[in-house]
Amino acid sequence: KILSLNMPVLLTNAQNLLTAWRKCSRGKQAHSLTKRMLHILNQLSTHIKHPAEASRLVHTLLPFLSTTKCANIDEYREVLCIIKELTPALDSDCCGKILPLISSLLASLSHQDIRILLCMVLKEFVQVEPSLSLVAGLLTDLNSMSTTTVGEYDYDRRLQAYDRLSSATFHELAYPHALIVISQAIYDMSSNDISVRHCSSNCLGSFIHFLSSLFLNKQQEGFGMEHIIGTKKNLVSVESMEMSSITEDDSIINALNKNESSKLLASWSLESAKAVVQKVLLLHMRNAIGSDSLSLRREWMALLREMVVNLPAIASLSEYLPLVSSDTEVDFFCNINHIQIHRRIKAMSRFRDLCSAGKLSQETLLSIFMPLFMGYLFEAKGDREGNLVSAAVSSISCIAAQLQWNSYFSLLMRIFHLMASKVEHEKVLVRLLCAIIDNFHFYDAIHVDQGTGKMCLGIDSESEKGKWHGPNGEEAILNLNYSVPDHMNKRKDQQLDIQRQLENQLLPQLTKLLVSNDQIVNVKVALAVVKIVKLMPQDIMELELPRIIQNMVNLLKNRSQAVRDEARAALIAIVGFLGCNYLYFVIDTLNLTLTRGYEVHVLGFTLNALLMKVVPSLDFGAIDYCVDKLLEVLANDMFGAVSEEKDVDKIAFKMKETKRIHSFESIRLLAQTVTFRTHAIVLVKLIRDNLKRSLDPKMKCKVEMMLKQLALGFQANPSLKQDELLVFVHGLVEEGMKEEKLGKKVAAVPNLYLLTEFALQLLYNHLKRARESKRDQHALSMLDPLISLLHGCLESKFLGVVLFSMRCLCYLFRLPLPSADTIGVELINVLLMMAQKLGNIESPLVQPCFNLLIVLLKHAKNAKLTDNQFRVLLRFPIFIDLESSASNTGLLLLKAVVGQKILIPELYDMMNRVANLMVASQEAPVQKYCSQILLKFLLDYPLRFKRLQQHLDFFIANLSFEHASGREAALEMLHAVIVKFPDHVVDEQCESLFLPLVARLVNDDVSHVREMIETVLKVLMRRVSERSLQRMVSFCFSWLNEENHQLWCVANQVLGFSVEVMKGKFSQYVHEASFLALKVLNHSFKFKDHDGHGDIPKGLALWQESYYCLTMFEKLVQQFPDMCFLKNLEELWDLVCYFLLHQHVYLRQVSCRLVGFFFATCGPPGAAVASVREALLLQPSRLMLLAAYFCQQLEIDVVDDALAEQIMNNLLYVTRALYLTTLHPEKQTSWLEIVSDADASVQRRVMAALTMLGFERLVELRKGTDANLNSCNPVQDTGHGRRYPLILPIFKKLEHISLQVREVETQAIFKWYSTISTELGADGVQPYLSSMLTPLYKISESFAAKRVPYGLKSISEEVLNHIKEVVGTTCFVQAYNEIRQTLKMSREERKRMIKVNALVDPERHAKRKMRLALKHQAQKKRKLMECRTQREG
Repeated sequence: KILSLNMPVLLTNAQNLLTAWRKCSRGKQAHSLTKRMLHILNQLSTHIKHPAEASRLVHTLLPFLSTTKCANIDEYREVLCIIKELTPALDSDCCGKILPLISSLLASLSHQDIRILLCMVLKEFVQVEPSLSLVAGLLTDLNSMSTTTVGEYDYDRRLQAYDRLSSATFHELAYPHALIVISQAIYDMSSNDISVRHCSSNCLGSFIHFLSSLFLNKQQEGFGMEHIIGTKKNLVSVESMEMSSITEDDSIINALNKNESSKLLASWSLESAKAVVQKVLLLHMRNAIGSDSLSLRREWMALLREMVVNLPAIASLSEYLPLVSSDTEVDFFCNINHIQIHRRIKAMSRFRDLCSAGKLSQETLLSIFMPLFMGYLFEAKGDREGNLVSAAVSSISCIAAQLQWNSYFSLLMRIFHLMASKVEHEKVLVRLLCAIIDNFHFYDAIHVDQGTGKMCLGIDSESEKGKWHGPNGEEAILNLNYSVPDHMNKRKDQQLDIQRQLENQLLPQLTKLLVSNDQIVNVKVALAVVKIVKLMPQDIMELELPRIIQNMVNLLKNRSQAVRDEARAALIAIVGFLGCNYLYFVIDTLNLTLTRGYEVHVLGFTLNALLMKVVPSLDFGAIDYCVDKLLEVLANDMFGAVSEEKDVDKIAFKMKETKRIHSFESIRLLAQTVTFRTHAIVLVKLIRDNLKRSLDPKMKCKVEMMLKQLALGFQANPSLKQDELLVFVHGLVEEGMKEEKLGKKVAAVPNLYLLTEFALQLLYNHLKRARESKRDQHALSMLDPLISLLHGCLESKFLGVVLFSMRCLCYLFRLPLPSADTIGVELINVLLMMAQKLGNIESPLVQPCFNLLIVLLKHAKNAKLTDNQFRVLLRFPIFIDLESSASNTGLLLLKAVVGQKILIPELYDMMNRVANLMVASQEAPVQKYCSQILLKFLLDYPLRFKRLQQHLDFFIANLSFEHASGREAALEMLHAVIVKFPDHVVDEQCESLFLPLVARLVNDDVSHVREMIETVLKVLMRRVSERSLQRMVSFCFSWLNEENHQLWCVANQVLGFSVEVMKGKFSQYVHEASFLALKVLNHSFKFKDHDGHGDIPKGLALWQESYYCLTMFEKLVQQFPDMCFLKNLEELWDLVCYFLLHQHVYLRQVSCRLVGFFFATCGPPGAAVASVREALLLQPSRLMLLAAYFCQQLEIDVVDDALAEQIMNNLLYVTRALYLTTLHPEKQTSWLEIVSDADASVQRRVMAALTMLGFERLVELRKGTDANLNSCNPVQDTGHGRRYPLILPIFKKLEHISLQVREVETQAIFKWYSTISTELGADGVQPYLSSMLTPLYKISESFAAKRVPYGLKSISEEVLNHIKEVVGTTCFVQAYNEIRQTLKMSREERKRMIKVNALVDPERHAKRKMRLALKHQAQKKRKLMECRTQREG
């Protein structure tokens, strides 16, 4: 009574205290006081009976139910308990105020006790609002907990509740009631259980279809498209729709009570439909789209696609339409979360195309796509190469290019915060930061200098960013003498704000990251800083940029190698971004800063690194302006005191920069970039000036090294033209030869021949790369004078000059130059005299001398060897030691001489040596040249029959040479003879060639040699006459009729060759070949009764004979497909089927291919003509037996993916054929009914198939009694008639095999599941879902006994999604849940038995625990060893 009298005062004081504490107080004390007050109110709530007091208290408590980041679960619990107690005193309006908050809590809170309390509150609300009874019952079922397992959901009850939800259900629900159901489904979308997740997704999909029908009905009632898309007038307020932002202000709460309550309780309208999509679904989608769970992202993106397709009238969804496509390979939503990385990258590429076109709003980009792509930045699984991260960076930068400045700047600041929280991903984030800065797009055509206020030309959004250009292209600031318009003043203020934020906020943030505490520079951050500075006004850029470069250069003086390396990398990146216009300034800064001690070594090393970065991206002539400065630094590093220090070992190995002189590489890069016409002489002058010091051996080596690098640089110079090069070379060579002729007394420059050698090397490199046209008269006229000049160089006393002269002449004599014929004749004598004078074959000039002689003999018209000259040539060491020579020059020279057809007896004797060398040599080039010489000799030179026969006998005799290389050479020669010789000669020699080749085919033990023999035999068969070919075939038949098993192998091989060669002409031998094949297979297999099942022996000694016989039969049926349906070959096909289980993999492969070809010939199951349907292997009993054979093949170790694919293709055909087979149309057919109505052979085959498939119980029942025939069916009447029992054992067997988790076999079975589900359709595959989903569930959820490879797990998830699309979500979820419950019960039973055994037999249980402990210890030790090995590796 006392409480009742003072209740208004108590409630007023409690309201004031709660409001004050909520607004003004923070920290633990405030929470403690609030909790205490709520507890008091909870005690008082049972005494509140007056509706006004209850409504007042609810009004006070509503802010405590807002879903904020700092929400307190205890407060939620107390408030909900109070509301529950107050419910009898509340009216419907007050309940309507609470419903949006309940929806918000259901969508976000994961505490199970709070969710159950919410369900209880809704049950209490039913007393006030009876229309809530349906929603309260649904919500109670959707949050129900298991009565047997603590802390686990009651999945059956939850799934049954979701089954009751459909599109029609939402027609019965008011807007706020449906919002509660939708909130629950949104929460369940994040469930780890696939069945719950699919059901919630299906529920939201039904809701979307309901909204689609709502829009359609409104259209039909006369609402136009404008009204459907609608204005924003009278929309439900954002506070109530978001369900999460109830403010603490009383005025907002009152507004919610007055304005929104009626709308929430009203029936559905277009405005409310739009609001629930925009403020509920899209809001929670934004929160979930960046989740780490790929499955969750996939579900939400599929839901977004449903909204886009079904609700195009909503403006916020219509902009997604270009991303939708009927082709799943192109559709963005189907590929962005695909399990294959390349599909995601392709989807991102399509998004970038749409985003770059400006067809997506900023809100869409920030709310959906930004969190989606940000999640991919930190996803490393399956993206080892970083391609996904690169695509995500490109996509986010593309989004940044479409943002306004505030959003753009917020994105940059967000990245800085992520760098602090995700230190392990700092590199990726810095990379993203640089990419976003690259897409800076906020400066228009006119800019304002922040310091002076003057107008200046700015950045073009489509041109280079960060450069201000004058009218003539120079960088400048132009003073404008006219007044600035008002809109330009606004733009000026906006751009000044942007510049101020760049300078005051962004640049300091980047500067903090630039150098670490250890003075190590972050290269990418340094580059980002420079990019920001380039966006500044001109005066700030001119101030900051030199300061940054100077700081990088100063760090190069640090003695720490790591600091110098990072500083150098940063400097290189900066110069690479700024371009060559800043190169002179950087070089000058380096030269002025690095002046003493080890710093000068760092200078040369850094300069080389800069050139290596800059030069590849420059056009020629871009750095001509700083060549003098570069040469000054490089000359000191190569020839000055710095280079002398590098010669001291103690200094050279002290630092990385002192190990060697890098300036030689810099000279090469410089020569590669400068303008050759103007600066080639400048570079050569540097060398000429240092030739005076080249008397010192060390200095001479440096000059030679510089000349070598200079030649390489000029060779790669794009400005190098042939005319300029030839003039340059001619001048240097002519000057050098004049100096050499004048002698030592007149010579002013020592070692000037080095420049001559350099020029000749440059010419040689050019001729070697150039492809001169023989019709270009100008080029030929420029090259012709060089022949006489190089001819004079052969008289030089310097080895290098003579050597390069010969090499250049080798290329020049290949061209039709006028001087070639006259000088060529003189050169032959000169070269012969030079070779005779040198004598020693190891001299460096001997090889070029003979190479030039070869070129002369081939290309110079008048250059001919006389008989005497050739005899003299044969006495040279190069021919005397032909067999032992390491060079092929002698063979090349002999080939050139043979081409001139010199007829002397010594040449014929030389051919015998060449033939012996061809077989005996182990060098492939030697064998090649010998074969070419012999073939040319045999074709072009006059030969008597006896000599020709001697050569052929030599080749045949060497088919049995001890080394495989010799046999290969002989076979290649025989192949060339058969191809090149006339037909009559080949036909005459066919038997002398055929029989030795066949004998070698049997006896050779090297596989690739046997393949070569097969090729030669096929070529021989194609070249001989028809009569000779028939004789070869008759040989094969005679060998097959004998009892020699080795002859069977070769006979079948040769018959196979004959089928390939003769093709349709072999039809006259088909009957005899098939009969003999049957004979061989019967003998090999020891076949006794073809009507019975037979026993497959464990080992067959004659597997080779069977293999070659089946291979021949395969070629035969491929050539004559009608053989598949001949009655007289049924016994042969029976044997082929039995060889499917042979222990040798070759026989399994060929027999599997044969059966596959048989099925392909028959055509698709059910579509064949009557004659084909009666084929042997299409009989139901044989199809059953084949299915068992293929399943048994999978249980044997499959060698490769090709065999597994062939097995599954055959099994797919068999399954489809059995599914379409109807043996007894008048009644339902099962396995045992088939057996009972068939003859003995059919029964044996079916029983054998059942036994192999693991259905022995059916066999035993069949043997015992037929009383329980109906109970033997695996499944009772399912409505699928006679087709169902026929293929159930196949699915059961494949389930058993796939659970063995062997990667090749399991992967093949899963692909078969995907294909067969498509073939059978939803109704056809439904009875087998349990067998298909069990292995898929175990492997995808990692419940398999063995370790599951990642690729196999990915395929299982992909197949699960495909099966769900085929059978539908409802059927899929039901079957999936049944499997989960079954496996769960099995696990619980197993655990219970373990506990019982521990009580019954504790000693045995203890031993088991010890055994497991030892196993885990060994596994842990193995992992540690693997980690240690990886670290050491």
